[in-house]
Amino acid sequence: MARASADRAPARKRSKVQRAAARLWAATANPDGPGLLERGLEFGATAAADRADPLVVEALVRLARLSDSVAEDLRDCPDPAVRRSAAVLAARAHPILAGLGG
Repeated sequence: MARASADRAPARKRSKVQRAAARLWAATANPDGPGLLERGLEFGATAAADRADPLVVEALVRLARLSDSVAEDLRDCPDPAVRRSAAVLAARAHPILAGLGG
């Protein structure tokens, strides 16, 4: 029984990290200063990133920087579908970069 519980621990941790990352990725930049605000909690006093695991925040900032860089490289592609995808990628990365100073 203890073995089964130990086997589930990494899956629970992974699930917790995935939920936190998804919440932050869906957040919006705080217009009143640094930080992010979660959907539905925009008028709350605490920014979403303040409550998140620092490793999750760091990983999302790195992902947002990579997304922004890739989008910049692809924006002049002759294929309109690629340009559209690059624009969507940049738009998804922008709140993370603006809100977390990336």
